[in-house]
Amino acid sequence: MEERNKEESPLGEVKEGTQKVEGKPEGKNGEKTSKEDADKKNVEMLKEQLSQLRDEKDKWMNKYYQELADVQNLRKEIQRDNQSLLEYRAMPFIEKLVPFLNSMDMAFKSEPKDPAVKSWIDGIHMSYKQLWQVMAEEGLTEIDPKVGDEFDPAWMQSMQTVDGEKDDAVAQVFMKGYKLKNRLVSPAMVVVTKKVEKKPEDEKKDGTK
Repeated sequence: MEERNKEESPLGEVKEGTQKVEGKPEGKNGEKTSKEDADKKNVEMLKEQLSQLRDEKDKWMNKYYQELADVQNLRKEIQRDNQSLLEYRAMPFIEKLVPFLNSMDMAFKSEPKDPAVKSWIDGIHMSYKQLWQVMAEEGLTEIDPKVGDEFDPAWMQSMQTVDGEKDDAVAQVFMKGYKLKNRLVSPAMVVVTKKVEKKPEDEKKDGTK
């Protein structure tokens, strides 16, 4: 006879009973260990990715700072060039003016003394002075060495050498020079001395005098 596990409810219904089977969960520790290992792998992978991102960030930051420095240097160079162009903007005009200045300087050295033309010459002097005021405002100055001054190759050009008591002294000035601020426009043309060593016979002659 088949035995059935049924219970009769108060309402007369037959309710099939259930048996509760208790037991220990299998593999719980093993699952926990696998999860921890997976977490560790994920952490290590994230650390490696983070390290790579930091290296990439440093690489791009270094490149950025290098490009920024190049841009700043270029900007400074452009500013210097613009400043130089502005500072010496009158150079092309002054270079064309130099022959006229030299001609006027030579003319004033040999100007006539006739009283009949004195007022006319005075007018030329006045106009020349006004022109020089304008040029001086732009920074033009004369290079006007004197006899006995030391020869300066930066601002003078030697046209000839003559014997003298010492080397590199200005013996004569042929023509003035000009400079615009710190930039040479035209060098002064000069004669320069060269020291001559006296011979023994010359020294004896000097001693007998």
